[in-house]
Amino acid sequence: MMPLVQVHCFTNAYKGISNVIATKVGIQQAFDPNVNLPTDPTTEYSAIWDTGATNTAITNKVATECGLLPTGMCKVRTANGENDTCTYFVSLYLPNKVCLPQLRVSQATLFGADILIGMDVIGSGDFVITNFQGKTYMSFRMPSIECIDFVKQAKIKNLIQPKSIKKISKNASCPCGALHPDGTPKKYKHCCGKNVA
Repeated sequence: MMPLVQVHCFTNAYKGISNVIATKVGIQQAFDPNVNLPTDPTTEYSAIWDTGATNTAITNKVATECGLLPTGMCKVRTANGENDTCTYFVSLYLPNKVCLPQLRVSQATLFGADILIGMDVIGSGDFVITNFQGKTYMSFRMPSIECIDFVKQAKIKNLIQPKSIKKISKNASCPCGALHPDGTPKKYKHCCGKNVA
């Protein structure tokens, strides 16, 4: 018998189609989940999710306001080149009380957000973005519990709900919209239906 896995997840909905995936998150000094119970952070910060970033980063403002103590230094590569920066050991609180109690982050200069969520967090679970009916949804869960395969889903959906094929009369106007030189519509039998039995 497989042990039960506790799944932690949240979904964020945006107004219309969003070109930035952002959520509110909390940060505080890292804790040991085997010794301490998590406490909710008192301050929320804006975070941008970036699949192009290797690691999660915080601004100096977040480090100062949360009283975080540097744990070391590391080299980071950005669009502006390579530089040395402080690292911190934090607890990251995502929406719906999804918590990563021990996460190493680096300090960075960020524009438009206080925190950059990188692949170290995104890769710890499943991250999905959909744009159904003109509205962006982002959903995240950890740990990963299944492979989300849109190709497989499409094949199943297409088998269950096959497209209805409408028969076209040979004397009807061709659905492609082709016209004769005089501007009248071509008949289906003289256009796209020419080789149809």
